Formats: sequence, C-alpha cells, structure tokens
Amino acid sequence: MKKILSQPELCDGCKDCEEACERLYEAPRIIIREINGVYYPIICQQCEDAPCKAICPTDAINETIDLERCIGCGLCMVVCPFGA
Repeated sequence: MKKILSQPELCDGCKDCEEACERLYEAPRIIIREINGVYYPIICQQCEDAPCKAICPTDAINETIDLERCIGCGLCMVVCPFGA
C-alpha cells in the first residue's frame, strides 16, 4: 500500500493535498489542522486494527470511507490515535 509522506514545516494550509486526496480516494485521508497560526497535516495511517473502523456504527470504513453509508457522526475522529 502506498503511503503519503508530509513535510509539516512546509505546510501553508492551502489544503491542496486534502483536495487531491479526496479526488483520488473519494474521501480525504489528509486533514489540515491549524493551531495558533501553524498548520499541521494529519494523515490517516491506515491502521491494521483500526479503532475508527471498529467504532463506525454504519460500517462505512474500510480502506476508504463509503460516503453513501457514512452518517457524519464523527466517532471515527474521536477514537483515532493520530487525530486524523
């Protein structure tokens, strides 16, 4: 499986990577977070035993997110150990 590497020190918050990832996978695996004026790219690590997949009430999470099944509850973001 391909992995995305980021250089947080170069992130300017433009979100081009989010948009490109969403076009490729139908749901972004990169989320840009801004804390005190500094941008941090948070990348889905594709965990083998993913807590987000286990907690999803609609089974919308596999290698990608099934947007037809996702209800936007946010539980996946709450349990992600990487903040993705």
